[in-house]
Amino acid sequence: MIGNRTRRAIKQFQKQQSIRIDGEPSKKVTQ
Repeated sequence: MIGNRTRRAIKQFQKQQSIRIDGEPSKKVTQ
């Protein structure tokens, strides 16, 4: 079973991956 915290972390990680694919600067990801 996956907890809510891990689910949120996975969603945030997926968002960061999609941002990188879109070519957004990594600075926004760190902020």
